[in-house]
Amino acid sequence: MKHHVGLTLDSQLLKQIETLRGREKRSTFIEHLIRLGLKTYTTEKQKTPTPTRTQPSSEPPQSHNEQFYQTKEYQANPHHTHQFSTHTS
Repeated sequence: MKHHVGLTLDSQLLKQIETLRGREKRSTFIEHLIRLGLKTYTTEKQKTPTPTRTQPSSEPPQSHNEQFYQTKEYQANPHHTHQFSTHTS
């Protein structure tokens, strides 16, 4: 069974596909290219060893405040008021 999928392509990529496909239906040609790409991708991925992952910590991540309390600066002067900056992206 086939499913309809809509996607956005870069104009240069679409021009290249149009040039290469000739009289073949666009959807058939793009499906062919995806199959070739997936075959190449899986073949290359099998050749490359997967990096080993470290075990996740059982402790929850620390907040900025908790990280600060463990610094030498805080431990040297625990009564000092520290202003944390907020980072926005």
